[in-house]
Amino acid sequence: MGNLVWRKYVLNKMPYWVEWFKNNHFQSYIEMLHRFIITNPYYLPKDNDSNLVQLGSDLDFFDIDEDFFDSLTDKGLAVWYNSDFSDFMYELKIVGGEHKEIRRLLKLYNRFPWWFNRAYAKIHENLADYFETEGRNFK
Repeated sequence: MGNLVWRKYVLNKMPYWVEWFKNNHFQSYIEMLHRFIITNPYYLPKDNDSNLVQLGSDLDFFDIDEDFFDSLTDKGLAVWYNSDFSDFMYELKIVGGEHKEIRRLLKLYNRFPWWFNRAYAKIHENLADYFETEGRNFK
């Protein structure tokens, strides 16, 4: 069984992503992200940042939707907190795997899981710190 929080997240974001896929050249985005990973292997997002990587694109595919996480109960936050980026990618494959753009993204993730997991760990830490300062009880 997958991660229900990530599944809900992907289901909520998928219409936005699909619309973006229709209007933009996703292959260029993937190529730009690939070059970014190659040239910035030790990249970490800044403190208090909720975006995995800033490419200057109008789509920050990995920009975490903070409103979604704010809407979760503490139990939902606990489920999210005890997950990792591979759980997100698994749900992305299950929900969006019929889209060639998602398959391209999954291929890039499978090539550089260490990069995505490390960068996401920083976002995870940033969000956890934010929710703690908001008084949320999820750990």
